[in-house]
Amino acid sequence: MFDKIAELERRFEELESLLSDPEVLGNQPEFRRLSKEHAGLSSLVAAFREYKKILIDMEDNRELLKEPDLEMRE
Repeated sequence: MFDKIAELERRFEELESLLSDPEVLGNQPEFRRLSKEHAGLSSLVAAFREYKKILIDMEDNRELLKEPDLEMRE
């Protein structure tokens, strides 16, 4: 499941690049199509990025809990 979402995140990044391409900017039908696709992925990608950040934070906190120094835990 996460592989599919990661693939969608890569597509989202590709769309961001395409939407700033002068060739695409000059082709309004293509620009609109890509903009709609980008908008459709934006909330999913934002949630996925937040999820990945939380996983990293959790791992960092686990490492801190392993610290024998009590000051490091605070």
